[in-house]
Amino acid sequence: MHTNVEILPATQRLSDLRKPPASVSIAIIVSGEGGELTGIVTAASLARTAEPELSAVLSDIVESNYVIVSPDDSLSDVVAAISASNSIFALVAPKNGNHLASDILGVISCKDIVDTLATGMELF
Repeated sequence: MHTNVEILPATQRLSDLRKPPASVSIAIIVSGEGGELTGIVTAASLARTAEPELSAVLSDIVESNYVIVSPDDSLSDVVAAISASNSIFALVAPKNGNHLASDILGVISCKDIVDTLATGMELF
């Protein structure tokens, strides 16, 4: 799980983020005006917007292909949740219903899961 995620407002201009903040290894958590979770912007997506329009903001490239999982969920629970929702990310947060961006404890990518499964395993 990547715990070094940054929370930025949906109105943050992309031109002010020409390169991802140093603290961001995988994604930026995007929040609405009331602090609600509006989605994520991956570091890769941000890097692909090398020359953004001056008026473009994070909400223009926000992604919603994630699922919320609990810190207590097992690896198989996380895999099942990602698979069932066709997501590519799992956001880790307490299971308390409506989530604020500040509730997100970390991000798990499909690559993280593959890496975890590959550790100590042989393919053949």
